[in-house]
Amino acid sequence: TTTASDVSATFSASNQNVTLSATVTSTSTVNAGSVTFTVKNGAVTIGSPVSAPVNSGSASQTFVLPANTPAGTYSIQAAYSGATGFNSSSDNTKTLTVGQGNQAAVTVSAPASATYQQTGLSAVASGGGGTGAYSYSHGTSTACTVNSTTGALTITSGTGTCDITASRAGDANYNASAASAPVSVTINKAPASIKANAKSKTY
Repeated sequence: TTTASDVSATFSASNQNVTLSATVTSTSTVNAGSVTFTVKNGAVTIGSPVSAPVNSGSASQTFVLPANTPAGTYSIQAAYSGATGFNSSSDNTKTLTVGQGNQAAVTVSAPASATYQQTGLSAVASGGGGTGAYSYSHGTSTACTVNSTTGALTITSGTGTCDITASRAGDANYNASAASAPVSVTINKAPASIKANAKSKTY
């Protein structure tokens, strides 16, 4: 009887090694033959099958999970070849579960300074991973507000600082990111505008 083991991994943009293992039992200890492991997504084979000899009833081998294999559940087929005195057998009831991975750090940039009621300013996020949307926050800052979707800044005070952070939503392969380190915008008063009215007087 061949019995494979469940195994798990996390999504990765690089190849990663996963150990596949199985036991082979009979009326006596099995020290012959080999087990071939094949990972499947339905009828599609993932990566390349690997084989390992059976020693003391156990077989294990390193399987290379291809880069960018989507998060999900894949079947493991473990097939024992059989040997003199031992019948072939197989197990296809176990799974390789690929979970969501963690994103790389998100960073955010914004103007170093701004003046009261200045327009056309935005924070811009980058980094992370996957296809999730960026979102922005001004936290407890009162000198400005930031549009959570577009990053557009509204300067609401003539003094103080405004600390902006960004994060990225998760998707099928990635968890939501942590918030970025804050970027600080120094807020200055707007320059005064004085206009004299021209008047004339006849004496």
